[in-house]
Amino acid sequence: MILKELQMDIPFIRKGYDNNSIEEYESTWKWKRRQFQLMTRCMTSMIERMLPSLKTKDYWKILIECVDDNPNYGFTNMLGVCVIQIKFDIDSFFEMEDIDKKRYVISKIIDTMSLLSLHGLSEVDVIKDVCNDIIIKDYVNEWYWKKNVKKKDNTVQIKLVHDIDEISIYMVFNPNSNTMVEKLLLKTVPDEWIYSKYLGELEWVSDTKAQLITKEGEIYCCDFCV
Repeated sequence: MILKELQMDIPFIRKGYDNNSIEEYESTWKWKRRQFQLMTRCMTSMIERMLPSLKTKDYWKILIECVDDNPNYGFTNMLGVCVIQIKFDIDSFFEMEDIDKKRYVISKIIDTMSLLSLHGLSEVDVIKDVCNDIIIKDYVNEWYWKKNVKKKDNTVQIKLVHDIDEISIYMVFNPNSNTMVEKLLLKTVPDEWIYSKYLGELEWVSDTKAQLITKEGEIYCCDFCV
């Protein structure tokens, strides 16, 4: 198999088997879990994008379950998903500054890969190498979507910047080889299912103006001279 996904999650720990547990999950934990997944996605998506093709014996995804106490340091394979637990200070994580959240997530992923390697999954050492590259890049998760679009001597391209709480989508113009002009188009939830709908078609509409047409037909237009 080829490893395609890396995810961090906070599993709900049932304190009993009554209706109170269900109500607690629906009222508090469900929201907290969603926020946790979005916040950690900033770094896990960067790892996925930077990771070279990694062949595994029998899993296509690694799921890291983050728990406050008594993690099970073994791992299980659930229908091709490698599941492992790691000790994680969940409450403190939510109080951290954004850059500290990124640092903490990467450090925990490195720890998790070391555990998996000890269990015989030595191929995951590549993920540790990617994490070290992310540290060198100062945890900045940004990339360009597709190739640039040319018009005469000008080019335009879409850049995405994935942060803890949001994704920013920019239109980047290169009027000449010495100039770069960035225009913020929008900010949205850092979830691939949400922001991918904006990535439809990029085209020029004049010598200085370009537009991004979303998959739903919305138009975001920018002029680098304005």
